[in-house]
Amino acid sequence: MKILRPGKAGYSLVDTLVAATILGIAVSAACSLTLGMNTQEEISWRVSRGTALLENATALYGLGLDPATVLSLLPTDSVAEVSFGDEDDETISGLQLRAVNVSVTTTTVDDTGSWTSRAWTGGGDSSPKVRTILARVYRAAFQLTP
Repeated sequence: MKILRPGKAGYSLVDTLVAATILGIAVSAACSLTLGMNTQEEISWRVSRGTALLENATALYGLGLDPATVLSLLPTDSVAEVSFGDEDDETISGLQLRAVNVSVTTTTVDDTGSWTSRAWTGGGDSSPKVRTILARVYRAAFQLTP
């Protein structure tokens, strides 16, 4: 049977401080990782929202609606803005087509300094980042009327 003497059992102050330091580093890394993941998730949501608006705008234009009507039908969004260029007539392989450039400009990071619904700023550089997606849309010059 082993007999423990006073002062020989348990952990020393140095052991406790080392363990607390390692635990603090691990918690800090987990918090930093969470912030980075939330920031990337918010940026991905904004870009996918802009892409969805671009797809809807191009589909509505392709169906024969004029750009002003398309813009009035699309939902407004605080982080994505749809715009149309000037319509042109183009001939491709002998076929007369109407064409227009449709773009969506997405602000991926707001300079608000905090998180609220659709206003996320996380980590490092909080200056606004703007991304623009452009699509050239063609449709027949003639349109069917109901």
